[in-house]
Amino acid sequence: MNKVFTKNKMLGLLLGATMATSLLSGCTLIDSDTKAADVQTENGKVAVVFHQNYSGAEELDPVIVDKDAVVGEDLIPQVSREGYSFAGWYTEKKPKHSDGQYENEWVYGDKYLQYGATPPEDDEPDSMPITESLDLYARWAKPVEISKASDLDKVREDLSGYYILTDDIDLSEYDNWTPIGTYLPEYEMTNPQWWFEGFRGTFDGNGHKITGLNITNPQNGSALIAAAGNATIKNVTIENYTISGSSKKSVYTCPLLGFGLGNDTLIENCHTSGTIDLKVDNSEDDMVYCGITGLTAGCWGGVIRNCSATGTIKANINVPNGSEINIGGINGEGYTQTYNCQTDMNIVVDVNSDAKPVAETDQHTDVYVGGMQGAATVVKNCTAKGSIDVSISKAKGVSSINAGGIVGQARYDSIEDNISQVDISIRDGKTVYAGGVVGSYNTGVYGMIGAMSGIVKNDIKNAIVLGSININDTYSRDEILVGPAVSKSPEGNENPMLKMFLSEDSMPSYNTSGVVYLNSVYHFENVDGTYAYNSKDDLYGTKLKDILGDNWTYEDNKLPTPVVIE
Repeated sequence: MNKVFTKNKMLGLLLGATMATSLLSGCTLIDSDTKAADVQTENGKVAVVFHQNYSGAEELDPVIVDKDAVVGEDLIPQVSREGYSFAGWYTEKKPKHSDGQYENEWVYGDKYLQYGATPPEDDEPDSMPITESLDLYARWAKPVEISKASDLDKVREDLSGYYILTDDIDLSEYDNWTPIGTYLPEYEMTNPQWWFEGFRGTFDGNGHKITGLNITNPQNGSALIAAAGNATIKNVTIENYTISGSSKKSVYTCPLLGFGLGNDTLIENCHTSGTIDLKVDNSEDDMVYCGITGLTAGCWGGVIRNCSATGTIKANINVPNGSEINIGGINGEGYTQTYNCQTDMNIVVDVNSDAKPVAETDQHTDVYVGGMQGAATVVKNCTAKGSIDVSISKAKGVSSINAGGIVGQARYDSIEDNISQVDISIRDGKTVYAGGVVGSYNTGVYGMIGAMSGIVKNDIKNAIVLGSININDTYSRDEILVGPAVSKSPEGNENPMLKMFLSEDSMPSYNTSGVVYLNSVYHFENVDGTYAYNSKDDLYGTKLKDILGDNWTYEDNKLPTPVVIE
């Protein structure tokens, strides 16, 4: 994945791009035959008329904008039609279809994020300004029933379509599944409505399962669906998948979704089980980026809820210099709202850097691995089980392991009401940050992104930690920090750049509260916000209610469990 754009991408997503939606004010019935050219406008103004494009539909007031303006999302009507999925606005009533796309689609907003990197030089437009009065027509996708493997393979023919499984699907006839849609490097700095080669529709598994998914020698986006922008993927189980082989480049791979973007992205009631056994052997790139997980390899924005992942991940990664590696049960690099999810994953990661930089400078070799997510913003009401076994070998230069029972690294916001039963083992690594809930906080670029977007309170709150952390003491290391909740809570402002933008009372804070752990596992003195107990029996029933609060369910002779978020 081309991380040249990543940090800028997130700045744009959180600081520049407003992903909120709003209805047009003054929605009234007007003549359905009214065209934009018939609307009277003042000098320098033009009209945009949105036609819902079906019999009996309520028509919307014209939108009057400055000539040559780029229309933002706040002026786009949010429309719906019973039994259909909205599939975009087009300049033709019946747009032509070819190569998996419908022609003449009109897209709001800028293509590239406001704070993104300089766009590549090409002939593609970076916006669709309104140069004259314009009529736009909604396209409605009828539900397409998927009952066999060949039907599923045809989803790629309309990437904004609406699909419903009507039967279980066996993909074993495909030796190496070709992902639906395409991941493109520019997607990291491109607003999702411009993802013409990514999936932007609705995929409803309808409670059915997909078996026999095989992916060999994966590349970026190797999954059932390569990339999704503001899409809905729900109600599907992928059972007994296999991802294996090798890659000579950066790779984001997983069973369900390779890479997702957009605050309207929804991944709901999706479940996976299977194995990943992957070798990455990159001898060319100065930085190598990997996302390897049991559900979605990377997802920035949107919601993941009521999902689960079980199985094994084995990753052997060899790089010439630096790397950023995100591995987890549900998500790799995630800036999502993740709720009500469960994992039971056994993860083994070996990273080797020969410290021979392609460039002149050393690049960090960093691993972020968690039972739920590699890196995360919000994870609530989740339970992670299994094990994490990780090693970094780097002769010189900077490297770090960030391993947590729930999250490898918390970028900003809240990790709340979770249970970790993940055993963590560190075999080798110069710098180690390991925690029962979170491995480490990010106080650098990502933490700054959160602070700059107004998220300054970072919490690890209300958790039960039953796993262990074991550090091999036979190797030398530069620094090792281990804690029952997090390896270390930053004190004060560790990023002086923030002082250029924020007042002293707006600086990030890092708080731990209500974290319960077994003293027999950690042997730590209590730190603020954590509570040690000697036996698991001490945690049953209502004994922890005063600590964990009302967002948990308490039953006699059972561990408390987080309440499901509706």
